[in-house]
Amino acid sequence: MNTRVKILFLLAAALALAWMAYTAMGPGGARQDSLRRQLDRLLEQNRRLSEKNRLLLLEIDALKKRNDYIERLARDRLGLVAPGELVLRLPDQPDPTASPDGDAGPAPAADRQAPRRGEKGR
Repeated sequence: MNTRVKILFLLAAALALAWMAYTAMGPGGARQDSLRRQLDRLLEQNRRLSEKNRLLLLEIDALKKRNDYIERLARDRLGLVAPGELVLRLPDQPDPTASPDGDAGPAPAADRQAPRRGEKGR
């Protein structure tokens, strides 16, 4: 082969490799891949926000139409009770200062009454 044919062959091979790289990477190359990942993240975020909006719309509807839902929220979140109801509060855990025989022991300092003006401490 003469030199001219070799140069044309190498030039054609280089163009073929360049064209293959361009088609494999796409017009934007790495930028396109980055944008595709960003699009996937945004679509997932959009899906989560749509679900959150759906739940909020359900809650708004319940607040507008259901008195039992409002009552439950008032009881759970605000600690409100209906007139005439009796509220019993039980300790979550036993009192660590109580003795085994049922005697609670000395009252903590916060439970003692402070002397009134003009009185001496007890």
